[in-house]
Amino acid sequence: MLARITQHVTAMIMEPIRPFDWWMLGIEVAVLILIAIEVCIFAAPEWIHKRKARKHLKVIALLLKEGHRIMAAFPSDFPHPTDRTFEWMELVEAWSDKVEESLGCISPFAAQTFSFAFEMGVNGRIVRQRNKAPMRLSGELGDSYQIFQSRLRNLQQIVAKPEVYL
Repeated sequence: MLARITQHVTAMIMEPIRPFDWWMLGIEVAVLILIAIEVCIFAAPEWIHKRKARKHLKVIALLLKEGHRIMAAFPSDFPHPTDRTFEWMELVEAWSDKVEESLGCISPFAAQTFSFAFEMGVNGRIVRQRNKAPMRLSGELGDSYQIFQSRLRNLQQIVAKPEVYL
């Protein structure tokens, strides 16, 4: 019985190829090519977008790190502003311009989100530095600090949810 099955399988393998077999091979190759094209058309753009988003996220993370460094460098000579205070305000303005320009190239929606400064009330004008009592800010410095704090928070939101903004 086993010899007969082996003989039958061997005969099927060794029998000549018929035109129908060539048609079936052609159809199978065509299906494989269509699957490959579908993968390239639908999966590749998503992969490319994610790769670009990761690249942009690295740039934004560096800008965020720079913003935190500027926040930590807030001058402690308040309530008597000195040149250092105005230098800090200029540094904040330069950082904001740099971030807006970078985000404008990456995503207009992210740039718009960054620029949006919401009213944070009185608490947004209180500076808490390490090992020092909280300082309440007012005037131009208070406005600058509050806007900077808001923009820094917006940039953190962009980094936290890149799929929404990038």
